[in-house]
Amino acid sequence: MSNLEYTKKLLAEKYVQDLSKFLGSGSFADVHQGYMYRNQNELIAIKSIDKSRLEKKKSLQKVILNYVNRERLNQQQLSSPHIVKMIDFIENNEAFYFILEYCDQGNLHNKLKSHLSQNETFTIFEQIVRGYKEIRDKKIIHRDLKPENILFSKGVAKIGDFGFSKLLDELDLSVPQSTLGTPLYIAPEVTTGVYSSKADVWSLGVILYKMLYGKAPMEMIQNNFSRASNDYQIHYPQNIEVPPKYFNLLQQMLIADPEQRISWDQIFKLILGNGLQIQSQQSSQLQEIQQMLQNQDNKVKGILNYFLYIQDILKFIRQVMRDVQDINQIIQLSQEQQLSYSVITQKYMLNELAFYFNVLQGQNMLFIQILPNDFQIFKKSEYYEQTFQSFQQNCNYLIESYNQVKIKYDQYQISSLRTTENTNYMLKQSQFKLPNCFSVLQGNQNDQAFGEIFNQIYHNIIEHIRSKLNIQAIQIQQKQSLLKVLIKLIYCLQPLQFSHLIFEPQNIEQKLFNSSALEQEFNNIYKKYVILEI
Repeated sequence: MSNLEYTKKLLAEKYVQDLSKFLGSGSFADVHQGYMYRNQNELIAIKSIDKSRLEKKKSLQKVILNYVNRERLNQQQLSSPHIVKMIDFIENNEAFYFILEYCDQGNLHNKLKSHLSQNETFTIFEQIVRGYKEIRDKKIIHRDLKPENILFSKGVAKIGDFGFSKLLDELDLSVPQSTLGTPLYIAPEVTTGVYSSKADVWSLGVILYKMLYGKAPMEMIQNNFSRASNDYQIHYPQNIEVPPKYFNLLQQMLIADPEQRISWDQIFKLILGNGLQIQSQQSSQLQEIQQMLQNQDNKVKGILNYFLYIQDILKFIRQVMRDVQDINQIIQLSQEQQLSYSVITQKYMLNELAFYFNVLQGQNMLFIQILPNDFQIFKKSEYYEQTFQSFQQNCNYLIESYNQVKIKYDQYQISSLRTTENTNYMLKQSQFKLPNCFSVLQGNQNDQAFGEIFNQIYHNIIEHIRSKLNIQAIQIQQKQSLLKVLIKLIYCLQPLQFSHLIFEPQNIEQKLFNSSALEQEFNNIYKKYVILEI
């Protein structure tokens, strides 16, 4: 987390919460935008319930914890494309976190600030009904349907915020419940504490009313409803003509007496069955298109993550180079060791970048098992150009850096400074000879021959640093630094031990940062990866 800005919080090594991007709040929670730790372009919403708030509200602590558990359990059961997806749930010492699908097109409350056409209204209404169908099938009451909780992504309406939702064994048996929800959308019976799933029918009726007429029923009457006397006279403006089928349905949804109010099963039959058939064919086609787009999106993100992972590996190796340079005052590498290590490492990175840059241009795809059709989908995405530019810039930078060190390496090879005496002296310092890199530097592939030369040089550097560990003059902190660098160098040996996601570079950094037994860790991986090669 040390490399994250102070406004960002890393959660479970998988998600980043961006505290500077506030999306909203409720009675118990705040919602911020975030993204996947492995991919900043994959946005998510993170709903957090701060545990310190619970400590300040002892009387509400049990209630809030019930809401947290209820929302988690309920959303885990739901998978409709018309319900905001819960990706994950995390709890730590600070808070509870709901990792949610990010809906980038706002909510219905914002949409209602501008006029909705009747076609838009009926499409949104049908999508909400489709989402509620799964809620009903899972025997859940939402209890807080309102425009703020209807979110949009890629033109699709999704029901969100299940903090007030309740699971009932007998859904349609009216039983005493707590009074919850938003006053403008609360069903009359909710104030009595005795209600069923028909309370959500009323709430959705109010939402439909507001989409059609611009205001909620209560907002139409200046003196408001008299809840105490159950005087719910709904006013339907005559100047707005609503198709009879929808008008009749709306009237049945807004009947004050829940016994007389239309049921969900009747609504499902009308909307999703053979009744209204609201754009049913278009809706089916829309779902097919959405599924196709989702599949394409998954393919794009899979390919993007592959390239991001390659970049992470190269970042890790570059950081190891800086680490070696930082400890050189302690380990005192010879000029030949420094140049050999630098030239072979940079050549490795350059070969890797060049290979994957060619992949981005449509070459070598079979070697990494990317299907041509999938690559064409990726190429048309917004991420392709970003990835292409990133690899191109890194290639150009590394070519310049490599050429500079290659000149120095070549000059050293032919220099009179590299005498036989100097060579013999250095070879006494290590059981590993430094090979001449000339042959592998002429090629552009990280093949087996390259890997052998690479490993010989790295073994030399590893053994040289290892020989410094037990020098009496070395301080504990310096020894810890040497051990960290040694561990990283071993992980760089060919073939890379974290290739193909076997071992994440970030995990290595995090593990070393938190480790209290570096020497044991080093000895373990030294025996596993170095001694076996010797």
